Amino acid sequence: MKEIIFQIQVIFRLLQRITMARIWNLFLLGFSFWFTRISRHYFHRGQPMAISLEPTNRCQLHCPYCPSGAGNLDRPPGKMDVNLFRGIIDDIGDKLIHLACYFQGEPLLHPGLPGMIQYARSKGIFTVVSTNGNLIDRDWAERLVLCGLDHLIISVDGMTEKVYQAYRVGGRLENVLKGIALIVEAKKELKKRHPLLEAQFVVTRQNEHQKEAFIYWSKSSGVNHYTLKSAQLDLDRESIQWIPEDRRYARYRVDDTGNIQIKNPLKNHCTRVWTTPVVTWDGKVLPCCFDKTGRYPYGDATIDRIPEIWKSVPADRFRKRVFTKRKEIDICTNCSEGLRH
Repeated sequence: MKEIIFQIQVIFRLLQRITMARIWNLFLLGFSFWFTRISRHYFHRGQPMAISLEPTNRCQLHCPYCPSGAGNLDRPPGKMDVNLFRGIIDDIGDKLIHLACYFQGEPLLHPGLPGMIQYARSKGIFTVVSTNGNLIDRDWAERLVLCGLDHLIISVDGMTEKVYQAYRVGGRLENVLKGIALIVEAKKELKKRHPLLEAQFVVTRQNEHQKEAFIYWSKSSGVNHYTLKSAQLDLDRESIQWIPEDRRYARYRVDDTGNIQIKNPLKNHCTRVWTTPVVTWDGKVLPCCFDKTGRYPYGDATIDRIPEIWKSVPADRFRKRVFTKRKEIDICTNCSEGLRH
């Protein structure tokens, strides 16, 4: 019942942002996507309906399968200029429905994050932030509640310090649980119903025995929703040790030769590259959130406007490749788009 209520709250919040311009844009994206998929003739119309903007690619943790944490991101560290953020929102805000204010890195390391969220909300955009939760003190809790954030996701990947730190290297579960309690308390004190608070549990072999304990805790913690999420791993044999025994929460299988394979059949279509680009902290426009190291940029938002980049030849070329030879694109080979267990 709690999950149904959460989904209704999200849908209601989204419906409040619907305008004729956004409805028409959704129609153009949907029609052109299905026309291309069915006819196999490329035809793309519309502007992004959603976008991910990266406040910073820095992180204070060292999670082994996160490019930022593992130190193999292959992009310079930095934080997004607020004027760049505002310019992007000004360019496409009338079409945008959803803004993910995170990509790589820990978004709360950007001191201007609440102001960025507030600006997006002033344009009627649904905003969401995902955080490891280790930096949430009383001041951050109040700022996140007061800025108008719609949805806050906090990772709780274990119910004891030892299990939590197996993956969240450098973090402390104690800080995360305290941060969640502070958000719940701030919402009550400030008489705010938002942000909707979601506790997320990334299931691995190291923590799967604590799934039930996480669910039990979630029901009395004050969060609006909890999620058990599968982990994205590398496609190598070392990753096998992280694949949970409960295959419902595994994106991968191990074949007869001992090699790891993603369950995704990788059909030649993808809604993400059709609707939802990513912009890194320094303005590089990427096709989707699986291009973590920025290998396939098709524009620079510090030079050109997003509507021009979105309709550019490089952007069209990449989308065409996804609809014809998706398995040949390396970032697609470890993608959960269309994943079926």
